[in-house]
Amino acid sequence: MKSSGLKIGVLAIVFSLFLIADMALADGWPASVAGTWTVIGANAEGTLTITQSSGTSTSTSKPIRGFIYNTDNIEGFYNPSSGRIAFIRFDRKTYVAKQFWSGNLTQSVTGKVLRIGGTLTVFRHNNITGTIGGSLGEYNFSAIKK
Repeated sequence: MKSSGLKIGVLAIVFSLFLIADMALADGWPASVAGTWTVIGANAEGTLTITQSSGTSTSTSKPIRGFIYNTDNIEGFYNPSSGRIAFIRFDRKTYVAKQFWSGNLTQSVTGKVLRIGGTLTVFRHNNITGTIGGSLGEYNFSAIKK
């Protein structure tokens, strides 16, 4: 009886170690999203250029800034411990917020391109044609690092 109980205990410990190792391997997002990305948001293709504050910590969100579609500014954050990215798109001239973008990065894999996938929400509207931030609603977006 004691022998089978010991075996079960050892197996439980080994299984737990595999689970912990698997969780540790799940981390693997890039430390930085800085650079130029090809972006498609609500069927509009363009360029997303991101700069990121420097720092050595990979467990906290880092501020990001940049430009999208060569017409508007962005400000937000990227968290390298989860791959989460979010930013607000601002009109470059008036600095009025017009869209919120939120997504996740793929993990870093040697030889594979980095990608972002997520949604953008349009909340700035002119009540006639929607030309300020687009038609009200939520749309998909994706980006590939150049």
